[in-house]
Amino acid sequence: STGPYSTQGVLNFDGVDDRLAIPGFSNEGRSFGTGDFTIECWVKCATNRSTADDGVFNAAFEPFLDNGFGDYARTDENWYKLEYDFRNPNRLVRFVLSDGSTGAATVSYNIGSTDVSEWHHVAAVRSGSTATLYYDGVDVGWITHSVDMAYSENRTLEIGHTTVTDVNRWFDGQMADLRITKGVARYTADFTPPTVSFPTR
Repeated sequence: STGPYSTQGVLNFDGVDDRLAIPGFSNEGRSFGTGDFTIECWVKCATNRSTADDGVFNAAFEPFLDNGFGDYARTDENWYKLEYDFRNPNRLVRFVLSDGSTGAATVSYNIGSTDVSEWHHVAAVRSGSTATLYYDGVDVGWITHSVDMAYSENRTLEIGHTTVTDVNRWFDGQMADLRITKGVARYTADFTPPTVSFPTR
């Protein structure tokens, strides 16, 4: 199938056991430190998800990306994640950052009746001490965050999967043009999402 651009390939995730894992992602200078960064991707859920009840709590999440320790119970490590959250009563897109001491800081945006089975562009950007979430090119919220995102142990970057309190959460849908940029805040105001694929290098 094609992505947000008609000739583009995609990553397909079945919501059961599909993921893309990049071991050692925190090595070789890939941690963000105190600098700027940009995380962005196109996402499309398999169905237009509604809110879920407490009986399917973990199934209510659609995780896009997790840098290896995206567990809200952990306060001893820096970590970040991007995800949809379809628990009652709201349908949210969320960017979460842990500061490694006091817990998770969150930027959430209620997407309302947005059809998530269509392509949407999600971007998380830190510029200086401000971390901003963009949805389809619109600034939908920000937090102050200037913590050193250096890691004390090795990490695996998880795409399409996260683990919270030893429970797996899986993304069911498609992703395209996932890009992580260290040292550059690519967006600092509302923007038009990309209309062509990123260059390969």
